[in-house]
Amino acid sequence: MTNLKKVFSETKGLHCEIDRILKLSIYDEYDDLSGLEIDYKDGEQLFLLGELQSIMESLNKVKREACVSGAPGQGREQAALEVFGEV
Repeated sequence: MTNLKKVFSETKGLHCEIDRILKLSIYDEYDDLSGLEIDYKDGEQLFLLGELQSIMESLNKVKREACVSGAPGQGREQAALEVFGEV
């Protein structure tokens, strides 16, 4: 059986990692990721930009939901499942 404290500790680390990735992408300042250097004539880079934007939106939702995990009847796991469409 997995130790509850160990799993909770891992979620704290995950929260820090999500925050680091969002800062690296400059998502807080430019949620459309326009602050990133990109060649807008390169189709592959445009595709990757769209994929990255979707990922950043999902990570930002998880981060926000984790901050309100005290909502009645809703834990962090439930919030994360809803964000990723698993519920």
